[in-house]
Amino acid sequence: MAVESQLLDVLVILAAAISAAAVSRLLRTSVVLGYLVAGTVIGPHALGLLGHSEVIDLLAELGVVFLLFTVGLELPLQRLKTLRSQMAVSGLSQILVTAGLI
Repeated sequence: MAVESQLLDVLVILAAAISAAAVSRLLRTSVVLGYLVAGTVIGPHALGLLGHSEVIDLLAELGVVFLLFTVGLELPLQRLKTLRSQMAVSGLSQILVTAGLI
């Protein structure tokens, strides 16, 4: 019974991803943004189509890895070189603000 439930969760995720990609293309927005919205909508705090399980945790971790990979592919090396100082200042300020709040 648990395998069937996990398979249903994976199918819901795939259906949401395909739908989000199609809607994103129609709206001419980023597909990554569509994936984030779809994940938020089907998650346990919105529609509740997915519960909390180990399969969902694994797929979420893979999703974050693929998101970072996609962002890395879309950001050219020349752009990173020009943003080097801005990224250093932003990163340092984020660390200091977070440390101050903690």
